[in-house]
Amino acid sequence: YPKSAAMPFPEISGHDKYLWMVFEVGYGPLTISDIRIGETNIDDFGDVQYEVREGLPGDAALTLYTRDVIEEALSILVANSAGWLTQTTALETDEISIDVSALSGFGRFDSQGNLKPEIVYIRVQYAPTGTGSWVDMPNGDTETGTVIDATNTNPVHIYTNTGGLFEDDMLTFQDVAGMTELNSGTYQAVNVTSGGFDLLGVDGTAFGTFLPGNALWVRQQGIFIQARTTSVLRRSKSWAVSRGQYDVRLKRMDNDETAANIQDKIHWTALRSFKNAPPVLATERALIAVRIKANEKLNGILEELNCLAQAKYMVYDGATWSLEASNSPSWAYVDTFAGSWRNKPLALTRADAAAFKIWADNCAAAGREFNFVLNDDRTIFEMLQVIAMAGRASYGTKDDLYSIVEDKPQSVIVQHFTPMNSWDFEGERSFYTIPHALKIEFLNKDKNFLPDTRIVYDDGYSEANATEFEGLQWEGIVDPEQV
Repeated sequence: YPKSAAMPFPEISGHDKYLWMVFEVGYGPLTISDIRIGETNIDDFGDVQYEVREGLPGDAALTLYTRDVIEEALSILVANSAGWLTQTTALETDEISIDVSALSGFGRFDSQGNLKPEIVYIRVQYAPTGTGSWVDMPNGDTETGTVIDATNTNPVHIYTNTGGLFEDDMLTFQDVAGMTELNSGTYQAVNVTSGGFDLLGVDGTAFGTFLPGNALWVRQQGIFIQARTTSVLRRSKSWAVSRGQYDVRLKRMDNDETAANIQDKIHWTALRSFKNAPPVLATERALIAVRIKANEKLNGILEELNCLAQAKYMVYDGATWSLEASNSPSWAYVDTFAGSWRNKPLALTRADAAAFKIWADNCAAAGREFNFVLNDDRTIFEMLQVIAMAGRASYGTKDDLYSIVEDKPQSVIVQHFTPMNSWDFEGERSFYTIPHALKIEFLNKDKNFLPDTRIVYDDGYSEANATEFEGLQWEGIVDPEQV
């Protein structure tokens, strides 16, 4: 279960919500496979993209998740009575993104209980922090047309760049050709009948008579919502800015509705600050970037994302060293003091290469592997001891080289103790109760790497006569046959 390596954030695309995340699997290089969310393979989820970086030197940058992001989760009711609502982005922001949501559905119920569309317009402005030099968001929504329809009684709002409002129960929206764009200003409709209306500016300027089939195109500087739904409704807007810190403010331009049959409350739910910089600054890290469509089960951080990872180590073949995927205790041991992930790795010339090659061959013949995820702080020597134990060996040195001592019968004497090389020699021997069996705890690969216990009996003992037990936690071993 890799940890999050960058700030996860949601993206609203139409009516759908997507989750963006980056996970760090560990120090590279790692071979990554069998990526799952819970017990389900990630490829079995609909509408998912992901990419993997093994953590090799010179790995290409991520292309799916390319920028650093800071998200501030909000829950601010955007009400006309509250006026302007202001929040501030992070420093060094290159793009601003906001989310607004109708958390309890959106629409109005008619006298027959039918859900009809409701309309809300939220104006969005931004300014360099502390300057008060407010400008409208550059890519606001656009109404697609307004025509007279005497048979339609749904109210409609016409807004202009400065927030001017015209409302009449006889107007509705419809896509038509030849739309007329309005400039900034406040407008009013006069002589409204079932056959049309005249549109005037506040200074009396006439914009013409609009008949059935004619249309107005009113450019919005914010978020225009016209919808009906009993589910959560979300809208998102993003726009690029010159790098800096900005104040962002929202205001509901139409009146707050209080009628019981209308549900149009909008909350400001997120402010994101994007910076055009790599989301993960550390190098030689194995990463998984994911973009996945959210649903009822996937609606936050993918804490259940997991994968299989196999380390790539420098392996000695008797003549040269080469990078290979391996789970041999021997090459994991060498990587612990000579791996590139260390701040100051030792040179491979400090390794007793011939001894490690023999140990690797013996481990392979006996089916001994080392499979371990390091999630806590340990010294290099502590890790060498853990790895050596998995390969039935212990830490050793030879001729000023890092080496090992295998737990096996030795045919060659390596040290003599005589009166010529020792003096004041003392010995001590402890007598203790030898357990009849060991209860060994380990992560069982046959049970999806869940904790398991295996009882190993000493010679002459079994379940029938063993009474003395001792517990042992064996790290790095996941195969029951290796316990």
